[in-house]
Amino acid sequence: MTINQAVVFTKPLHHLDIDLSADQLDQLTRDFFEERQFSIVHTRRVGGAELCEREVIRQHYLMYSKASYGDAGITDEGKAAFVAAFGKEWDAEVEAGRVMGHPQLLESKGINADTLFKLWNAASVQKIQAGLLMGWLESLDCFCINAFYPAMEANFNDPATIMDYYVVEFDSSQVSWEQFRKEVLGVTNAAKADPDSFRGQLYARYKVEFP
Repeated sequence: MTINQAVVFTKPLHHLDIDLSADQLDQLTRDFFEERQFSIVHTRRVGGAELCEREVIRQHYLMYSKASYGDAGITDEGKAAFVAAFGKEWDAEVEAGRVMGHPQLLESKGINADTLFKLWNAASVQKIQAGLLMGWLESLDCFCINAFYPAMEANFNDPATIMDYYVVEFDSSQVSWEQFRKEVLGVTNAAKADPDSFRGQLYARYKVEFP
């Protein structure tokens, strides 16, 4: 028998207008896995200050954070995908200053991460290559890279954040990694998650995304 381990963590609640505390979310998480006979072998609670000091979120989402901070690492295939998506040449747009990492973008446009996130949600976003999502923001006259990331990082690193993480074990002969991802946790977009999955059940009650 092969035992798989997965790390599951909750996301910040402080910025959401919902009646759910970190303690309640922790209990919901434990109940969900224990009812399905998954073993929680380790758990720990951390705060936003620690996450910020150790740059935990930037390292965990490294593929997205690097591109968001300006290290896009775009390949020739990615440049071709950019042309196909937007009808523009990557190098020319970079040279014109219309492609930039979020620190430069926020400073040059005089906006904050929340404003950028709202513009991003309203944009037509295209996947250019692994870890590189882009959208054209007409009001800012620029292409943004992974513009969901700065707001997400700020929410995790906020002093009000309380995050619980769990090391969960399960029998690989009973649950595959694909099943764990899609049927147990549910896909990242909670609105499209399996209704019986953790994300699906939480979304049905609160209409927001969690772990």
